Amino acid sequence: MLNLRYQRITPTILSSILIIAAFTTIAAVGAAFAAVSAGPGETLVRETIASMVLLPGTVDASERRKLLDSIEHSLALESLARQSLGSQWDKIDQSEREHFVSLLTQNIETTLPQAAQALSTVSVHYDGEDRKPSGSLVYTTIARADGGKVPVDYVVAHNGARWQIADVNLDGESLSQAVAKRIQFAIAQDGYPKLVSDLSKRVTENTSREKGR
Repeated sequence: MLNLRYQRITPTILSSILIIAAFTTIAAVGAAFAAVSAGPGETLVRETIASMVLLPGTVDASERRKLLDSIEHSLALESLARQSLGSQWDKIDQSEREHFVSLLTQNIETTLPQAAQALSTVSVHYDGEDRKPSGSLVYTTIARADGGKVPVDYVVAHNGARWQIADVNLDGESLSQAVAKRIQFAIAQDGYPKLVSDLSKRVTENTSREKGR
């Protein structure tokens, strides 16, 4: 389903969420190309990738939960949620914000194993890290077996005392911005309650599918 050459984000909200989740995991097979001296941003990316590599083959529920918690801790999900909702974020109270972040997180969780498996035929080369006081930009190149290549860069930023992956730039395009545009378009078209309903439905469907396996 995914083509590693950049293609336009599909016009559905959930597909956009899938794509950003997939490219957060895109470096899984490239972990073996680790550089000896990685900066804090690259170290975070590598540690997140290490958890993702283990996720598809982890069947023990408690171990799987630990991996998911580790991955989520590394991602700036609240920042993504706030950016995605735009002005709608200021119109909802704290409990509604927390609910939306939870729905977004659960949707991303369900895509991570599939994304890692789907991208098992690519390799990733680390191309350095641009370190700044506020964070880092970690450069990678995705290489396919047929020789095709595409740059995928990770934006790593400080969030309090933590470093977190705040965005992924695929061939120069910001995936968090792409997701935000789709979500805000959906809100403008059908309203915020419909968006929440769609995300909740997707979580229920994915949970049922997982239990049926």
